[in-house]
Amino acid sequence: MRWKVFLGAAAMVAMAGWLAIPPASAQPAVSSLQGSPAEASQAPEIPVLRMRPAAEPVPALQYRLWPGRLELTPGNAFVRFQRAVLLMAQGGRDQSAATKDFWTKWDEFLELPPADLPAEDVRSALMFYRLALKEAHSARLLKDTEYGLPVEEFRGLEMIEILLPEFQEMRSLARVLQLEIRLAIAEQRYDDAIETLQVGFRLGESTGQAIDFLVARLVGLAISGVMLGEVENLIQAGNSPNLYWALASLPPSTSEVLESIRFEASFMSRIFTAFHQLPPPGLPAEVWEERAIQLFLDLQYLQSLNDASQENRDVNARLLAGLAIVGLADYSRGTLRDAGMDPQTVEAMSPAEAMVRATARSIQVIQDDFVKWSYVPAEVRDDYWKEAESRLNTSRGKRQPVADLGRIMANLLLPAMQSADAAGTRTQQTIARLVTIEAIRDYVAKQGQVPQRLDQLKDLPAWPDPYTGEPFGYERIDDRSAKLTRTERWSDDPEVTVILKFDE
Repeated sequence: MRWKVFLGAAAMVAMAGWLAIPPASAQPAVSSLQGSPAEASQAPEIPVLRMRPAAEPVPALQYRLWPGRLELTPGNAFVRFQRAVLLMAQGGRDQSAATKDFWTKWDEFLELPPADLPAEDVRSALMFYRLALKEAHSARLLKDTEYGLPVEEFRGLEMIEILLPEFQEMRSLARVLQLEIRLAIAEQRYDDAIETLQVGFRLGESTGQAIDFLVARLVGLAISGVMLGEVENLIQAGNSPNLYWALASLPPSTSEVLESIRFEASFMSRIFTAFHQLPPPGLPAEVWEERAIQLFLDLQYLQSLNDASQENRDVNARLLAGLAIVGLADYSRGTLRDAGMDPQTVEAMSPAEAMVRATARSIQVIQDDFVKWSYVPAEVRDDYWKEAESRLNTSRGKRQPVADLGRIMANLLLPAMQSADAAGTRTQQTIARLVTIEAIRDYVAKQGQVPQRLDQLKDLPAWPDPYTGEPFGYERIDDRSAKLTRTERWSDDPEVTVILKFDE
């Protein structure tokens, strides 16, 4: 991963002339991993899940989608998954033509339900990656997941220059695991399918938890989403076991994203070190001017003007810093006085010190305004994050007065908090819906018919929809079928309702 923030020449001129062109939001980065809501057009037919009743297993934890504590052994799972990715790449280089054919077939296989897979073709395709799969399976029971990069110690441009290509490659490994799971389901090797699902969920956790960058969390969530899709396929397979407790035992790390949001919310302070841990008042104006110049040097680096000479970057930075100091001095002093700073102390500051201190305070206020809502319950924080983002963001193309540099920098660097958090909630909702379906499978196995209401599920209770904290929508159609409806994830969200049909 390399962060690139675009602060074009027009934005620089606008800053100097008291106008700002709002930057692109971080939303596209989230959408590219989770699927864009805008792509939903015409509502498809209501999907139907056909399954057989299945009672709760005895012992209850006979089937697991996550290893039991006593099964775990010392070791770093992330290292093994990295090796699996390298072995997968090596297999691709050794069999370049066959590898291309594999991915073409994979797309074809994905369109088929597991029962219709051509087993021999799938086995042949998976043989190209047998060493990578073996290495991935060896990570299943390893206790730890740690990348080892000291990201908490990174400051300044170190935060921008980090490349993380291996995290996206984890998705390719997940696709190979997905095909292995589908083959096991097709051949009714359910224990093998469950074991590979464990590998897939551990891969999602290792990818998302090994490092605090949001991109890693989102890739991990995407991998977990792939595995949950295969759980749904397994539930529909003939004589498949009930996975209520297997799903219930998935840990919070499967869908956790808040720590990464908090980490990335601190990016402004980590990158623009000139505005962090300020010295006491009274230093010469030149000290504060150099801090202002450093800000614009960093902004030009973020702008990726690598074709400009260092001399030109220095000249540009000094010019912009001078414009900002002169133009923002009065505004900055007013901001500091409004914040409760002693007026005499403020008036004694040089224009450069006033601008630097006001910008540093603005950065901290904006960061805290976002991070604070990550500490309240999920059903509460969503609306407040939307309000915080609406206060910060402006519509692209509108000419808005510049409030302060901190707000401009926040628009450039703060992640889309609410969208990222929603990605985790979507994973939680998928798990809760699958758990509720398994509770219904258990009820039908014992009572011979679907329940009239979800609150009749006593032996295995239904789970609430994480978006609302309320039960899923439910409607009984007849003795062997019902509708289950989840909360919309976005406007015009497709497939919010699924029909459950139970075979005899």
